[in-house]
Amino acid sequence: MLKRLKNPGTIITLVSLVVLILVTNGVEVDSERVMTTVKAVCSIGVVLGILNNPDTSGLDLPFVKRK
Repeated sequence: MLKRLKNPGTIITLVSLVVLILVTNGVEVDSERVMTTVKAVCSIGVVLGILNNPDTSGLDLPFVKRK
């Protein structure tokens, strides 16, 4: 579970869904501001090596089989 949370795409998707649920239930949310902030935080996490896999060379594409 924690390994999946180290994926920026997963974090952005989760935040998007939370914003969608809040807006659907009548909570006023500036979704563009929230998403911009989340993307910035994820970018910082990637640059610092927190949200990427430093053990792989090049792109970390889990759907590509490596030999």
